[in-house]
Amino acid sequence: DYWAWRRGALISLDEALAGSTAEIKALLEEAEAWAQGLALDAEAMVHQGWEQNAGAELRASRHSSLNALLGRRFRRNREQGQLDIFLDGADTIAANALRDALCTRDPLRAREELERLISLHPGHEAQEQAAALIAALEMPNPEGAAQSFEQLDRLEQKWLPAASHLLGDRSRDFLAPLWIGIGKALAAVSFDPLRPTRHASWAYQQCPNWGNLKRSVLAEQGYAAQPVLLERLAEAEWWLRNRPQAIAHWFALCWQAPGEFKRLVQTPSFPDSAVRKAWRLMHGRDSELEMSPAWFPAWMLLEEPGLAHALAPDGDEGGPQRAFELVIALLAEVGANKPSIELREELQELHPELLACYLEKFA
Repeated sequence: DYWAWRRGALISLDEALAGSTAEIKALLEEAEAWAQGLALDAEAMVHQGWEQNAGAELRASRHSSLNALLGRRFRRNREQGQLDIFLDGADTIAANALRDALCTRDPLRAREELERLISLHPGHEAQEQAAALIAALEMPNPEGAAQSFEQLDRLEQKWLPAASHLLGDRSRDFLAPLWIGIGKALAAVSFDPLRPTRHASWAYQQCPNWGNLKRSVLAEQGYAAQPVLLERLAEAEWWLRNRPQAIAHWFALCWQAPGEFKRLVQTPSFPDSAVRKAWRLMHGRDSELEMSPAWFPAWMLLEEPGLAHALAPDGDEGGPQRAFELVIALLAEVGANKPSIELREELQELHPELLACYLEKFA
């Protein structure tokens, strides 16, 4: 959506923003107060279009107050009329102009700014990275598997480090179209578990472009048996605000690749705080029984019973999967006059502590 807005396909970003206008304004105002607390100066910035929309002045929101917040950036404080000899030298100004040209995806202007920088400072450290990024802008999108693999290697080994070093937090916007071009070229390439990054879903994950990632995984025959694809699909569903589907895929990982789920849920970037909390609670119990990832889906339902209405039984007769089905069935009868003794007895046999937790919370 952001890319479409820059190219003129969207008038504003209002429909693309997640959350209400009031919530987003509150977050931005909090961030503004934090920046002011660091004694940074606020300044207005103008968003301009890219590619066929180059030069057009964009509006981020139809709401004037939100548009003002989205069009404000913060810089270090300067004394009136006094420049910093290190931060405001001629070569630094030229390097900033070069970065701006790269971020607006204008290779002709970027070459001019690079030549100006070299004339001011021969051998400047930005020279090599800038040349690589200009070459990236001038390279056409790949066609077919061979070209896409070649360009993927070049992006990961050369363009990505150069963009990270030279553009900092603006590198993602620069690289996103390159990832998307590779993703499109990989559309017909089947997933190879021995080379998991040679797939469209990997390219779309790096942008990130969650809609295309989801489509690329679902188009892969047998994706449900591939833990890597399940992990990518779960992340896409979560960011697309399809949380029950994301959790269903994470649960499938618990049963198919428990080690992978354990690694995933323990990473700081795991997106669902409720799942991460339930995982910690499960492992925080004083129990002599098994607390492996395979049993986690049943525990999660006891921590968040509302999920039972959105998730289907697994259908597998294995112990952890059957416990998951039993918990769903038991939660469905909470408040009933005649609870099923058979269900409780079966869960008691499979995992007594799961039943004890259920009775503690719902009986």
